[in-house]
Amino acid sequence: MTKKSVSLKIANIVSIVLICMLAVVLLNNIVFIVKGAKSEEPPTILGITPLVVLSGSMEGEAEGAFPAGSMIFLKKAEELAVGDVIAYKDPASSKLSIVTHRIIEVITEEDGSVYYRTKGDANNAEDPNAVSAGMVIGQYFFHLPHMGDFSLFLQEPVGMLIFIGVPIMLFITYDSIRGRMTKKKKDEGQAELEAELARLRALAGEGSEKPAADGQSPEEQPSEKTQE
Repeated sequence: MTKKSVSLKIANIVSIVLICMLAVVLLNNIVFIVKGAKSEEPPTILGITPLVVLSGSMEGEAEGAFPAGSMIFLKKAEELAVGDVIAYKDPASSKLSIVTHRIIEVITEEDGSVYYRTKGDANNAEDPNAVSAGMVIGQYFFHLPHMGDFSLFLQEPVGMLIFIGVPIMLFITYDSIRGRMTKKKKDEGQAELEAELARLRALAGEGSEKPAADGQSPEEQPSEKTQE
């Protein structure tokens, strides 16, 4: 395999990876924009709900803590207990406001209804209102530091231009150059093939001509006669 072939193969792999990355980013933004416009509920993808952390109320060293600017991922809340971190709709807010804090107490009423007392790890006091089970959006299980800030930046015009528009333009330019290189390589191979065929035809033509004896043409060569 030539160096050009290896370079072309590597370039193809890089282009496929770039396409996949761009597709994931575009899909993520489309899902957030479309679902966010249709409903006040946070978007859920395959049972996972991603949320951007705007405050530092859960910063700390405890398990399940996360800093501001992170992107957290929630799963369906089942069998919640003290110490679990949940995201819930703030009952004290008139608009949709989501809080992600740790459960510090589980309250079960006589009628069987369940409420949770919550508190942010970095807060000095617990949250003023108990959270009903129906207000819980999901249970925290994973987070990516700084990814929340990055996701918000991607939704801004400048972020979309830098991380989506520019890579697309670079890919289009790269694909155009790669196409010209592939065509040039194909043309060079065709030219080499035609030159080789011409050489073989020339050799075949020379081989079909029999050498004449004593510099005479076949018509001038004397015929041998046998004597009886």
